[in-house]
Amino acid sequence: MEGDLQRMEASGTGSEREENASIPTEDPDITLATSIRKKLQTVSTLSSRYFIHKVPKKLHNLNDVAYTPQVISIGPFHHGQKSLQIMQEHKWRYMDALIDLYPQIDLEGCVKALRGLEERARQCYAEPIKLGSDEFVEMMLLDGFFILLLFLQEYYIDLLEDTIDPVYDTTWMFSAIMRDMILLENQIPFFVLEQLLLLSVVPNQDDPCPSLLELTLVFFKYLLKIDEIPETISTSPVQHLLDFIRSCLLPSSITVLPDGDRSCDVTRSATELHEAGVKFRMGESNCLLDISFRNGVLEIPSLKIEDWTESIFRNLIALEQCQKLPNSGITSYASLLDSLINTPKDVSLLIHYGIIENWLGDDEEVSHLFNNLVKEVTLETEKFYFSSLCEELNAHCKMRRHKWMASLRHDYFNTPWAIISFNAAVALLILTFIQTLRKVNDAAYTPQVISIGPFHRGKESLQVMEEHKWRYLSVFLDRYPNIDLEDYVKVLKGLEQSARQCYAEPIKLSSDGFVEMVLLDGFFILVLFLQIRTSEWRDTSDPNFHTMWMLGAILRDMLLHENQIPFFILERLFQLSEVPNQDDELLVLLKPIASLCFSYFQKMDIFPEKTSRSQAKHLLDFVRNYLLSSPIVIPQRKCDVTRNATELCKDGVNFKMSKSNGLMDISFRNGVLKIPHLKINQDSRQSFLQNLIALEQRQELPNSEITSYASLMDSLINTPKDVELLIRYGIIVNGLGDDGNVSHLFNNLLKEVTLATSKFYFSGLCKELNVYCKMHRHKWMASLKQKQKYFNSLGAVVTFSIVRL
Repeated sequence: MEGDLQRMEASGTGSEREENASIPTEDPDITLATSIRKKLQTVSTLSSRYFIHKVPKKLHNLNDVAYTPQVISIGPFHHGQKSLQIMQEHKWRYMDALIDLYPQIDLEGCVKALRGLEERARQCYAEPIKLGSDEFVEMMLLDGFFILLLFLQEYYIDLLEDTIDPVYDTTWMFSAIMRDMILLENQIPFFVLEQLLLLSVVPNQDDPCPSLLELTLVFFKYLLKIDEIPETISTSPVQHLLDFIRSCLLPSSITVLPDGDRSCDVTRSATELHEAGVKFRMGESNCLLDISFRNGVLEIPSLKIEDWTESIFRNLIALEQCQKLPNSGITSYASLLDSLINTPKDVSLLIHYGIIENWLGDDEEVSHLFNNLVKEVTLETEKFYFSSLCEELNAHCKMRRHKWMASLRHDYFNTPWAIISFNAAVALLILTFIQTLRKVNDAAYTPQVISIGPFHRGKESLQVMEEHKWRYLSVFLDRYPNIDLEDYVKVLKGLEQSARQCYAEPIKLSSDGFVEMVLLDGFFILVLFLQIRTSEWRDTSDPNFHTMWMLGAILRDMLLHENQIPFFILERLFQLSEVPNQDDELLVLLKPIASLCFSYFQKMDIFPEKTSRSQAKHLLDFVRNYLLSSPIVIPQRKCDVTRNATELCKDGVNFKMSKSNGLMDISFRNGVLKIPHLKINQDSRQSFLQNLIALEQRQELPNSEITSYASLMDSLINTPKDVELLIRYGIIVNGLGDDGNVSHLFNNLLKEVTLATSKFYFSGLCKELNVYCKMHRHKWMASLKQKQKYFNSLGAVVTFSIVRL
């Protein structure tokens, strides 16, 4: 019995096995593709209508107070904050006062109208608003009526004469409220205010009711200093109060930008321009951008610097950063002032000519303000408004006779005797001229907005961009439906082990998690590059192109050493997708990213033809290969420069800006050291260099050119004085404001970095420099050229000429 039972159980178990074997198991690739499809369905759609933004975190980090309301919330972003609740009660009082003043206001009609505008108003905000419908409408009604009554009180002076109003009873409160009302994160749509004013039908006994534009202009008259509404506002609708302020500050002709195809920065501060013969004059225009340079005179409108000036400028710049506008007038203005002001001495000079009115007290505070305004800010080349003016200034300063005449004015024409001496020496002067690494900077290696690859995946601070990755994948699959998602998954599964082995540390993601990551990151990169390359791919609702700063931040993060996926993943996805019109070359698609990286450092007119597709390991490696355009010939032994730029100049070395686009094309011939142009105008430059150096440190490469370049620049630059010298010769363009920042950058680039003797690229050049400097006659001739000893005075010039005769 027992044996039969066991046989029956065995037989039953066998039949069950046969049944289970007959059920087909689902393909794991199909399972993963199905899971990805479900996630794609949850991706929310974006509106292209929004124009009220949250200020980027990187700008908040620089000065959080400048973007944060102190006394009142307007709109949803700061609605409900405890620190702002006192003013909520005043909003209710204002609504009650307005209805008492004008009892014909139909409150139900106002609510109904705002309910009809609710969806349109919600779409004006760059982030979803979590308030319920009633709460959102109530917020707009309260905030709208509060603003209208404020405007009306300023327009009709005696409107609430007998009412106790804490807003007007204290001077500081009114200023604080006005300041909060022009913060980018503290706005409601202008059309909401227009609708409320229309429904209120506020009467005036003698004159017709003023328009909302007129009320706004009168309210901000202290700030704007204009009497009429500019043409720019009549031609395009106002979006909110900050947008109104910006439109009033810009000239009507700004839609046509000068020299849009290239950028030209001022390479000298106000003091240096003055020493080079430029005269300064206060312009009489009320328009901020009416800056001109004619006949050697730089005319700049007057600017009053007060406690809230920084907050106004920062929010106007943030608006231009976050929204795709036809111009960047305010950012251009701040960039120009940042170039002109490096030290308190520059501020003092501008105050002397009435261009700056300093109400902060200390000139140091003003220079610090402008030196930090455009930090972490991206200004597109074609949107720099003052390109022509800067080009004219630089050309003027390069003409030796302007420097000479300025020197005569400053040093010799202060007394009548100096003028007589000059006239007596003219003949001899003419004759004379005919004859003669993380510890050091963790932020530089850490992504700020997006993770690529596994090392920073899952970080909470980078989660916002994850949804955009899904959106990009959805966009790509919709464009090319001929390739099934399962095919991509299957190919990536086959490449998984090769991809995992590319990372220096074990990756703890599961197989599905790893494949999903490279699929998302790979397609995000491809779609981003396709959008950069071809306008037909661009989506007007895409925040990565809708905001100026975001694209720059993404590109910066994509070139971090720890933020990479293997290049062969990108190649395989690109080949499999069969994107048309690309000549089957991923490199053609990648040229824009390389061009953008080149523009970080140099003026790039011609893109190098060199390609190294088979050697590129990832995007950072790809960019490095393009930066190194010269053939590599490494000397047998290392030889360092033992002198900085200032010392080399004293030893007779002349400096000249090389016209080459190759970073490594530095040469020394006939006493002239030629170095290619280098732009330093964003903190991302340091991050880019440090990640290229990290790549050369961590990977066994045949050469260390970027590290060699950084080592040479570190030798040449010891102090701000060295930076100033290189700026004078056009080798460095300093957009960081202070020359000390540039010297600090290069003096810290190679901390904790090892450069093998056999890999120092500039050994031959350094040896030639050292030999040249040791020759006594070069020092002697350099000494003669120094104005300190012989050419500081016209008498010394004459004496030297007579000695030679």
